[in-house]
Amino acid sequence: DTLRSCLFCSSEFTGDRRLVFSHMFTAHGFNLGKADNLVFVDDFLALLRAKLHAFQCLFCERTYKDRPTLKDHVRKKHHRRINPDNTLYDRFYMINYAGGDSGAWQKSRAKGQREDEEDDDDDD
Repeated sequence: DTLRSCLFCSSEFTGDRRLVFSHMFTAHGFNLGKADNLVFVDDFLALLRAKLHAFQCLFCERTYKDRPTLKDHVRKKHHRRINPDNTLYDRFYMINYAGGDSGAWQKSRAKGQREDEEDDDDDD
């Protein structure tokens, strides 16, 4: 079984990759999407871990002087996600391998966000 660790704390998970993604969402509010829709998961986590180790925000990609400053930025700006416009991440999302549309996951995500906004408008 593969051992995967959380990007934000010392929690470790063995086996089902969904466990680490679920943990990062519930414990840290960090959402990468459904684990079943990801490929090359270990490479993806290693890339994200390297960025965080360099104190780089995963959303706006600014670099900070230390971990506490980065954490403060992420909390204040609600940057608890990756940047959907960064094509570096395309290879990790299965949707990009279906039909050859390299930005398909971004379009799908944007569509979902528009639908959520429309649902919010219905509450008025």
